[in-house]
Amino acid sequence: MWMVPSTAALFDVLMLRCDRINQRDRIMSATARTTLSLEPKAFRIARERAELRKISLGKAVSELIEEADRHRPKMRVETDERGFQVLVSPEGSPQITSEMVKELLDNEW
Repeated sequence: MWMVPSTAALFDVLMLRCDRINQRDRIMSATARTTLSLEPKAFRIARERAELRKISLGKAVSELIEEADRHRPKMRVETDERGFQVLVSPEGSPQITSEMVKELLDNEW
């Protein structure tokens, strides 16, 4: 015997499916799947971290990136009085002189 579901039952099924789609979309937006090509040394470091902490390789790579970001100098760009954009290094950074730049350019070329 074939039974036709009621409109309310169909609506409930549709709402459940929409709720599952919304949950999946929230999860997908919170994490991003991607493929990375890592240098052998970087792969070894991440794999060792993952094994040591008993976490996934992706989680280990994420932690390493976040840790590196916390420790990098925070540079900012300002425009000087002549309209040129200038990189301003954080307080306490060593000063770079014209002589240092010239020496590097001479050695590079």
